Parts: sequence; C-alpha cells; structure tokens
Amino acid sequence: MKKQYLSILLISLLLLVACTNNPANPTQDSNSAESTTPVATTPVATTPVASSSDPGQVIQATVGLVLPFDLQWGMSLEDCASKFQNDWTLQESASETETSYALNQKQTLYEREGTVILNFSKRPDAAANVPSNLLTLPDQFLTGVTVTFENPVDEINAELVKQYGQPLSTEQIGTIVRTSFSSSQAQVKNITNENQKKAYHLYRYVVMQDYRDLQECIQTPQETILEHQNLYTTNPDEVWNQIQGWNFDDGEHYLNSVTLTNNTESPNGCAVVYNIGDLLYLLNVQ
Repeated sequence: MKKQYLSILLISLLLLVACTNNPANPTQDSNSAESTTPVATTPVATTPVASSSDPGQVIQATVGLVLPFDLQWGMSLEDCASKFQNDWTLQESASETETSYALNQKQTLYEREGTVILNFSKRPDAAANVPSNLLTLPDQFLTGVTVTFENPVDEINAELVKQYGQPLSTEQIGTIVRTSFSSSQAQVKNITNENQKKAYHLYRYVVMQDYRDLQECIQTPQETILEHQNLYTTNPDEVWNQIQGWNFDDGEHYLNSVTLTNNTESPNGCAVVYNIGDLLYLLNVQ
C-alpha cells in the first residue's frame, strides 16, 4: 500500500513540474533561479543506446550548479547510456523535443536511495532562432535530473540547506510545494568568462527581452532593436559591440537551480529536480 501511495505521489509531482518551461524553449522567465523540469512520463521499454563516437564534447561552464552522479549538463544520450550500462527504461512522452529515461537501479544521494529520471532535449534545427552554441551540442543532450525519495521531506530539505544554504523561494499550489535552492557559484554576477557573459546577456536581451526597461534600451530606436534581433543568429558579435556598454542589472539573478518538490498530503516522499535553466545557453561557450 505504501509503494502504491508513493507511486501516486511521484506521478503527481511529475505532473506539477511538467507545467514549467521546456529547457529548449527560449521564453522562460529568468528573473531568479531558472526552472527546467521534466515532462510527466510512463515507462514503456528498456532501450539500449550505442556508445557515443565523440564523447566529452560538451564544455562545462565556469559557473552554475553541478549535477550529482558525475553527470554533466549537455552530456549526450549515448554517453549517459554507457555510464549506466543501458540499465534504464524509456519513458513515454507526448513531447517531440524531449526524451526521458528512468534508471532501473536506485542511486544514492545524501546517503539515501532514490529513483532517478534523466531528461534529454533534442538539439535544435539549424534553422531555429537559437544561440549558435546550441547547434554544437549532441543530437540529444542532458537537460534535467529528477531524484525521487521515499524519505520525509524535512530530511531532504535539511540536506539541501546544508549544501546550498537557505532557499531562494518557496511556492505552494494546492497541496504541492516547490522550494528552490541555488548558490553563489550560479549567480550571473560571478561569470568571469567574457564570452559566457556575452552569451548570457545577448540571450536575455534578444530572446527574453528582459532589458527593455534599461535606459539605454529605452533610448534605442525600435528599428535598431529589430535589427539586433535579426543579427542575433547571424552576427551576434555585432549586436554585442553595440550593447556591451549597457548597465546590465545582474542583481540576484541565478543561472540555474535545484528544486525540492513535495505533496503536503504525503510528507514521507519528495523529489529533487536539477534544473539547467540559463546555463543551457553557456554550454560549449569557451
């Protein structure tokens, strides 16, 4: 009965986090820690995947939260399959751009066993209006990890506080509570690599349109802003040359976050979701 109840809890948690934004969708909010979470899934098959012929191509950003289990953001589907000896189960999904696999063996995190789901996104088409670095990622690359525990939420929350400090925010929708964590290493203001800083600000300016209230942007003619949008995928350096002197407000923005999700009606179960957020737009930026 307990396992059946926990299974229902897991499904309800995944249904909730599925309501957040797709990591490959450039319209997500970036006002705080970014949220990227998996699509609700159902097991359908155990699928072996061939080893990658070109492993280790993803260059890690110098900032951002790291993943557990020695995984890397942007890691290829093939390399993840090799790491876990194809001992996983493909999850059914209606999404055409995302794929999820549940590991058949539980993994240990915070000295507790949990069920792990890995979430992959398909590399955008070359014609898509996305940053050029995304086109250098593997065909399917790792964008999220969910670990579900059969432990009291207070225990897991305490472990997250020990690792990341006090939470950034907590929100409740009905009986579902989502608590977000991050750390200083994921703060935008701590990006020291100039190319990564450029990639981040261009993304926020052109795709997210977050800087429209900056004085410099207000004073920029609308036709120039439209020109910047057109140049974004063809000549981003030219756009950067024109805006790099703007007074960008990095404030307390975070590139990515870890979210603890639980159902108040089921205090003995919870899920920890590792979100790639805006760190996605720094992958493979040297």
